[in-house]
Amino acid sequence: MSEITDKAELIAQYTEKPLDVAYLRLVAHDVRNWTNTIMMASHILKEELKGAGGKSEKYVSMIGRASEEILIILEAAVEAKQKPK
Repeated sequence: MSEITDKAELIAQYTEKPLDVAYLRLVAHDVRNWTNTIMMASHILKEELKGAGGKSEKYVSMIGRASEEILIILEAAVEAKQKPK
């Protein structure tokens, strides 16, 4: 399967369900897993680049911070969706 087909299938999986708490939790769970993988990889790269200086360390730190912020937003969205109106 091509990368484009994989993306299309992934998009279809998430767009065919109505937005409700269960769906939001499913999406959040999947995105958290992928984001945690990015965070783990950025942490490993940061350790390997420690002391190397240059822009590489800066970019890896940016990736790590962005990943952490994505997780915070996901948690906030799930929490907000669970609260009764």
